[in-house]
Order: sequence, then structure tokens, then C-alpha cells
Amino acid sequence: MSAGASPDRAYVLHTYPYRETSLILQVWTELHGRFGVVAKGARRPRSAARGVLVPFQPLSLTWFGRGELKT
Repeated sequence: MSAGASPDRAYVLHTYPYRETSLILQVWTELHGRFGVVAKGARRPRSAARGVLVPFQPLSLTWFGRGELKT
């Protein structure tokens, strides 16, 4: 499963802290359903993503990775 170059409409379902500066997100997308992604650096104080990655927030996402948990 790969997002490719085009973004997919998605909603954040839940967030979990991961390491010092990252978040694990459970997201639901229209094309791929529910899965987990890592948002690297999202917990940093000056991160642009910090206020956007909240539950039930509609987003346009792209991701990459081979394993179960995408980035």
C-alpha cells in the first residue's frame, strides 16, 4: 500500500506520543481505510503540524514506507 504522489483525504482518529518529538496517528482515509502513521517532529514546540494533528481533523495526507507503520 503506497500513497503515491497524490494525497488522500483523511481524518485523524487518535494520537499517541512516540519517542521525544514524534506522534503515532491512527488515521482513516477514503481510499485505504484505517491504519497507523508516524508524524516525525510533530511534538516539537515550533512544529507547524502540532495544532493540526488532532482527532477528527480533516486532512490531505501522503505517506511512505513498507512496513505496517508508515511515515
